[in-house]
Order: sequence, then structure tokens, then C-alpha cells
Amino acid sequence: MKRALKNLMFITLAAAFIAFLGGCGDKELDDGALDSQPTNDRTQSGAVNTDAFMIASVFPRTPMIARGGAATLTAIVTDGVGKTLESTEANPIVVKWSSSAPKIVRVSENGGIYGENLGSAIVTARAFRKVTKIINGATQIVEEVTKPYQTIVNVTKQNSSNVAELFFSPMRGYIDLGADRKFRLSAVDHAGTQAGLNHGTLAIVAESGSGNQVARVSPAELNLTDTRKEVEVTITGVREGFAFITPIYTISSEDYAETVRVTGTPLVVQVKASLETSIPNCSHEIANCANFDGGHYLSIAVGEEGGYKDIFATHYDRAGGKNNGGLVSSDFLSAWQHQTIAGGTGTGIDAGRAGEIALSPFEDNLNQPIALTLYAGKPAIYHKTTRGGWQYVPLFAASDRPIIEEGNESSYADMSSRLMSITSYRDAANPANSRVHIAYFTPNPSDPKNPKVCLISLSSPTTIVPSSSSNCLGAPPYARVHSVSIAHNRITGEPRFIYGYPSYSYANDGNESNLTEVSESLFYVSRQNGQFYRENITIDGNAGSAKIVFDRNNKPFVAMREGEHVRLYSREAFDNKYSWERDPSSVFNTASGRIASVGLALDSYNEPRLVYASDMGGGLKIHYMRKPPFRNIYSKNANRWVIEDPGQNDPQNAGDQGSSSAIAVDSANRAHLVYTLSGKKWFNYWAEPNFFDYRDYPAAQYSAADLITSNQAIK
Repeated sequence: MKRALKNLMFITLAAAFIAFLGGCGDKELDDGALDSQPTNDRTQSGAVNTDAFMIASVFPRTPMIARGGAATLTAIVTDGVGKTLESTEANPIVVKWSSSAPKIVRVSENGGIYGENLGSAIVTARAFRKVTKIINGATQIVEEVTKPYQTIVNVTKQNSSNVAELFFSPMRGYIDLGADRKFRLSAVDHAGTQAGLNHGTLAIVAESGSGNQVARVSPAELNLTDTRKEVEVTITGVREGFAFITPIYTISSEDYAETVRVTGTPLVVQVKASLETSIPNCSHEIANCANFDGGHYLSIAVGEEGGYKDIFATHYDRAGGKNNGGLVSSDFLSAWQHQTIAGGTGTGIDAGRAGEIALSPFEDNLNQPIALTLYAGKPAIYHKTTRGGWQYVPLFAASDRPIIEEGNESSYADMSSRLMSITSYRDAANPANSRVHIAYFTPNPSDPKNPKVCLISLSSPTTIVPSSSSNCLGAPPYARVHSVSIAHNRITGEPRFIYGYPSYSYANDGNESNLTEVSESLFYVSRQNGQFYRENITIDGNAGSAKIVFDRNNKPFVAMREGEHVRLYSREAFDNKYSWERDPSSVFNTASGRIASVGLALDSYNEPRLVYASDMGGGLKIHYMRKPPFRNIYSKNANRWVIEDPGQNDPQNAGDQGSSSAIAVDSANRAHLVYTLSGKKWFNYWAEPNFFDYRDYPAAQYSAADLITSNQAIK
């Protein structure tokens, strides 16, 4: 009891000290004017200090972590009218953290706190941003910094359950006003493995920073009498705004000499009047999708500026018919109303099957969608003009061989979205160098012993750039490629692509007794100085749905299905040698469940985002996975991925979800998903909830990770 009183007295005195420093005044986070008027002064670094730009709060308020344990602090930065700010590439905000006693509380650049030794420390946060102002008639870029915000962190003894961290999954989310949503609360021990919540008390506190109740939690407190690996919490949206849900676990210390408390990482919840999960409509006139069979071969693209003005999706409607079949385009600004693209209707292989979508890098129709499609069995594109119409551009003459074999349409044509891929490169400094690259596979029906994977480049929506050498690579005889995916070097714009095929055997010269075995392979192809170079990516096998993307440093990443797993690979450098390595934390076992689709995107911090659909009983369900930005980097569990189930609370998500899916990330680092809903015979759109991400953006650099130097050029 005496020790507890001492702790309480210290906290009270420290809180008074912080108040004296003027660092802890919470303001309304959502709307309304701030109480104080802006006043400017300059810090020692030369940045302008202004009350109009401030850290309104840090959650959790006064965290207590176990020695050897960790949590993450979340700063809320607001402007002069109390609006919560988010960082974007165009307008970055950086929060810098420091500890008054690093030997007691160590703090990371992301606000992660780690308990080194027993005691207390003051953690200080300051936010920085650059703004354009007119000073003495001249336009200048001025750096602003907030006044320091300080909070106390206490490090306690380890507890008898060995709980080092508490966190929710997902770690942020939307809730509709008046609706309920369930979140899962888990714990890990000091080794980073899941820990049980054994006995003790679990309190879950909902705060808004303004004193107004934004969300309600049930249960708000649990007296634990059994061993639990996970606790389910229901949160109800009460008022529009942001809520911060903090778990607090209380139990005896390891030596049972006193009661200790562990504060977890807060869940950030945004309560909105209507969910961001906008349900796309089949048409302006038809209230349901009875006459449609859409949502197949989905693709999504987000404009360079992000936000909501440039979000486009394409997909394929199998229903056919005069007005509603074939290639379909939708976009956010039209509330996802469908638009059948002219020329994309029909039946059989002449159906305008959707492949992928890219945004135009060309000046005459900048940021307008370019849809890759399969038309008359051959790759073709439709590009949207600034006037809103679509123009059809065949990439081959009528006599050229098709990508899809006649007589095999029903099985192989259904894979058209995996057999061709598109990417666009914009060179802002020299627009004439902007390109659209297309990779595709053709089984070569006139000569099935010589299938090929080919590349086409365009310098405008209608102009094909002749290749300086052969634009095709030979595939093994009679090969049936399962994946083709293309990306490009961010500096030079040169295309890079992957393709893979399963293991199979074929008869030499038709002699069934003389079979040739072909091993499963996944190839990475680099075009350098007009020549193709190729290397094999070593995988476990049974792969499919492979996707390639590049980070800001030109390092390629590949995600795919491998049997019952979803896996992520990247090309890493070791002593100036490059090899493909698997991310050890990306092996998502679906417990013998079927994996139907895999999508991959990278955010502005070079961190991967994955979407996939799996069936572990009960039908296909869509999943979104990312490495959370707030997890403490000092934790041994820092690489744990968190999972979001976008369709779990949507009553309209009847039937399978995600037999086709696609993902894109905007400049505010929010993921945007589209995925099939078989019950609607259409698709759904989901945007990642707002979150507060105040890190430095890494500078884009040139890296040789995308080059292949060990192999000879392939003729």
C-alpha cells in the first residue's frame, strides 16, 4: 500500500510539473475553434512556433509498461480550427520524440516506448511541417514546429502473466454512427509470442481527447478468471469523431509483492455518419444486380495526388447482352456507377475481358484510366479521354495470333487477367519519355511448341514503340503460364516483369513414351539497354496469382500464392550480390484453405500491403494485411502483421468474397480495395480508415536491386 501511495504521489507531482511546462492541454479534435489565438515565436532550430499548429493530445495518457515491455504512443496533431491533420507526401508532418531518461524509457522515432529499467521518464513530442508563406512580398517555405507536448511513462515490474504488450486487431477502424463493431484484443510476452491473459483485471478505456463521448466499449471491464488468448470487445459509435480505446491490464507482479498495471497500445477508431465502404451500384436505373454478373478480373488505380478524385476500377461483367456485358469502368466520384466501355460487349472470346488498369502518364489525357483488355482473343486497350469517352486501340492486326486459343476459351480465357499486365511511367521532367508497358503471354496456337511472353511499350495511348531487339521471350514447349505481372524502374521507367508456370510434362514429337518433365518456375525479367535478362526466383512451388511492385528505392517485391500460403519475396543485396529472400513474417498459412486471389501494393514508406481471399470453411473471405506503423520497433514482435477483414461487418456481403481482388495505396498511405461479392454478382469497395502517421518519408533513390548482372542477355 505504501508503495502504491508513493507511485500515486509521484504521478501527481509529475503531472503538475508537466502542466507547469504548458505541454498538456487537450483540444477538440474534430471541429470547433481552438480557445487560444495563434502566437508565433522561433525555436532554437529556427522553426516558427505557432499555436495554430499543435499536438492536441498523446494517447495513452500516462502509460505504465512492464520492464522489458513495450507500447506505442499516438500523437494527434491539429490545425488552427481543431481539425486533425494527416501526413501526405505532398504535405508531410513529422513528429519527433525524446525521453528525459533513456536508460529507463527508450523511445523510437515512431513513438514506440520500451521499458529498460524500473522508474519514470518524461517523453516529449514535437511536430514539424513546412508551409508556404508570403513574407515581405516574397514566397518562402517556412518550417513550423509545435510547442512540446509531454507525458509521463512509468516502468513497473514484470507481471505474473508475463504480458509485455497489449494491442487490438485491427489497430484502427471505422464504425458507423450508432453501429457496433467487434475488435480482438491480444497480448504478447517478452519473447514476442502470444501470451495468455490469466486472471487479473482488464479495463478498456474509451477517450476522445475533447471530453465528448465518441465511442462506447462493452465490456468496459473484465475480471479474468480463466486463461484467455484473446478477448473480444464490442465498440459502438456514439458521436462523429475519433476515439482512442486503451486496454489496461492489472495483475500481481512476478514476485506477487504488489499489483502492477500494463497499458496497451490504443486502438484508433473513427466514427462516421456513413461508412467509407461505399457499395458500388450496377447502374443508375437498376436497384439490384439481377441482370449482371460482374466483379470479375478486378483492377484499381489511384492518381498521383491520392485522395478521392482519381480512383478508378475496371472489371468484367459476364452476363453479356446489349447494354450490360463486357468491360466495365467505375470510379469513386460517380459513386461507383458502372459504365460499360464501348466495344466491350459480346460473348465467347470476343467479350472485352478486363485485364488491369493504369493511369495515363501522357499530357493529353493525364491521370485518365487506360484499361488493358482481351478483345477478339488479343490484348487491346481502351483509354479514357478528358472528355469522358473511351477510345479503343488494338495492339495487333487482325491477322496476328491471339493470346487465347480458339476452342479453349472457357478454361484459359478465364485466366486472362493473370496472363497480361500493364504499368505506366510518368517522366515529369521530360514527358516525351513517359511510357505505358504491357506484358502478356501467348500460347501460340499455330505453334504450341513455342509459346512466348512478350512486351509492348507505348509512347502515347495510340503509338506503339518499336523494340530495339526481340520483344518476346520463349517459354517452355506447351507451357501454360499462370501469372504475368509487370512494373517499372521508378528512375528510368524501364519495364520489369515476372511470369510463372507450373510443373508439367509433354510428349516429344507426340511420343507418349518419351516425356519431358518441366519443373515449376517463376522468372524475373529485366530489360536493360534493349536486352532482356532473366533469373529464376526460388520458391517452394504450387504458386499462382503472382504480383510484382517496386519500392521507392527500386527494390522489387513479389507476392503470390504458394500452395496453402500467401508469401512475400524481395530482392536483397548481400556483399554486392542479389538474391530473392522470403519475408519470414509473411507466411500466412490458411490451414488447408483455398486461396483465390492475391494483391500487393507498397506505401510511401516502402512497406507492403497485401489483400487476399481464402476459404477455410464457410466460403471465401477477403483479408487485408499490413505491418502496422505504430508498433514499437524495439519489440521482438515488431514484424508481426495485423489483419483487417473489410467485409466482416457488411450485411450485403452475402456469398463468397474476393475471388478477384485488387489493391492500391494513395499519397496519404491509405489502402483502397475492390473485391468480388458473389452474392451480389458485383463488387465492393473499401478504403482504409484514417490514421495518424507522422514519420519521415524516405527519399526516392536509385538502387541496382532491379538489375540482373549474373546472367547473359537473352536473345
